[in-house]
Amino acid sequence: MDYGYRTAAWTGLRNATASRLCRLACWVNAVSNAQVRGEVYSDGCMGRTGARIWMFVGFMMAFGSLIASMWILFGAYVVYRKTETPVYPGVAIFFQNAFIFFAGLVFKFGRSEELWE
Repeated sequence: MDYGYRTAAWTGLRNATASRLCRLACWVNAVSNAQVRGEVYSDGCMGRTGARIWMFVGFMMAFGSLIASMWILFGAYVVYRKTETPVYPGVAIFFQNAFIFFAGLVFKFGRSEELWE
């Protein structure tokens, strides 16, 4: 079956950014907004500061994965493009990572958390 591109264009390392981004979206959403604001009954392991550091590191690594997908797009498919190699796989990898990143942001900040009162 011919899909219009060679399957060698889809290597495992290029899909590693999406895998890492999915794990980081879960990692960031493991911390509730109440823990970040300090409105919980127990401080947990490191308290409010630990929750903020956890989220900051998670968002920085997620943004790094998004930048890595842009690097893959421009480095492998746009700048050093051979004449017979299509740009579609690079664009697909970037949009996959962008949608995962923005879905993680919407899930983190777009929901309302009601405490059990």
